[in-house]
Amino acid sequence: LNLVRLQQQAEHNLDAKASRPSVLDTDLLTLIVWWQEKYGALPADFSAAWEQMTPRLYLLCEPDIAWQADPLRENPTDRGRLFECYQRELARRQCDYSVVSGQGEARVRCARSIIERALSALN
Repeated sequence: LNLVRLQQQAEHNLDAKASRPSVLDTDLLTLIVWWQEKYGALPADFSAAWEQMTPRLYLLCEPDIAWQADPLRENPTDRGRLFECYQRELARRQCDYSVVSGQGEARVRCARSIIERALSALN
């Protein structure tokens, strides 16, 4: 599917310009979870690309902060279920991930700590 190719191209372009690892808000995992939410069965292109993707670290954000509506957000009442969808897919593929939790500055510190540990492991 074109959506998969566009995501892969965007990531490739970012990697080509970056001098250090990048932080992505969206990748194939996001596309997979939301495709299944909206349309059901996953096209073979999505599955193949996901299985072939280079492993990476995921920061899985626990839905423990207050819901804030915006034009792109939906599902204010079943965030826990969606969190479990992401967690289940990450576990199925044995992806490296850590859960980010907490409120305000504590949440930021949690994410930074995870990223710092991952970066120091690269060196």
